[in-house]
Amino acid sequence: MSNKNLLIFVYMLALVFSIGACSNNDSSPNRLNTNLNDPQIKTVEKYENNIDLMKNAAQQGDVVAMSLLGDKYLKGDGVEKDIKKGIAWLTNAADKGNSLAQQSLGYTYLFESTIQNDSKAFFWFKKSAEQGDGISQLELANMYANGSGVVKDLKLASQWLKKANDNGLDTPSALKYLQK
Repeated sequence: MSNKNLLIFVYMLALVFSIGACSNNDSSPNRLNTNLNDPQIKTVEKYENNIDLMKNAAQQGDVVAMSLLGDKYLKGDGVEKDIKKGIAWLTNAADKGNSLAQQSLGYTYLFESTIQNDSKAFFWFKKSAEQGDGISQLELANMYANGSGVVKDLKLASQWLKKANDNGLDTPSALKYLQK
């Protein structure tokens, strides 16, 4: 599987887990959750097939639109593929605290061969993980366990795995392995 396809697969998998792992009572304004009345879910639905509306909203400062537009540019989905524009939009949303944009930047820096940078991937996963994103917590655990972008530290890997588990991701077997 090519790096591009792997990035898309992992990102989509992470997005599915992120939506499922978020609780319905999460009050963070930058997190998607399973509450279908959540404004971000409505925003995603509104922009899903309308690039012009998405671009306009992103230019007006809508962080969800920025994040979605960044992903569109990374993939070349509905727009001409442009990694620099994709990263710029994602960074803008991530700097405003959007955890999914932070997570997407983490995966982009982890898997996009033209800009691969484990330290930057770690930075963005950590930002998202600190907001309680279980997928990013799992990625941090993996990076600590393998020393990718950070000094190898099995104790911190175990702590982040526990946080991911506490956020609804099934990680007990990995926790047992790290605690040996």
